[in-house]
Amino acid sequence: MSLTSEMVEDIQVLKLGCPNLDISTYKEISRLFDSLAGGGKAVIFDFSEIRSIDSAGFGAMMMWRQRLRSKGANMMLCSLSAEVDRAFRAVKLHLLFPVHPDRDSAIRSAKQTAGSPSSQTAK
Repeated sequence: MSLTSEMVEDIQVLKLGCPNLDISTYKEISRLFDSLAGGGKAVIFDFSEIRSIDSAGFGAMMMWRQRLRSKGANMMLCSLSAEVDRAFRAVKLHLLFPVHPDRDSAIRSAKQTAGSPSSQTAK
């Protein structure tokens, strides 16, 4: 399990390196998040390796969103698998998190929406 960070100008891209964001992984990922996140005007979570998410994972994401918003940063998601995308839509969280099909489109969007926490979704 890992969480890697890359800065693209003033946008932070965090890549979750595990197949599940769930009850068995969210505490460790949250610990990593606390040590890495918040270095940019926007934080993009790259979900390309995540294949499933449960209520603990959704809860962690809501907590991360709140922490980033308190720092004035936008939180975006990209590269969701079909299963994870369905799960987000089932619980209507796609309405809170801007979702982009890939990393590049998320970065483009973050550059355009600098400075204002958004609830728009692109996909």
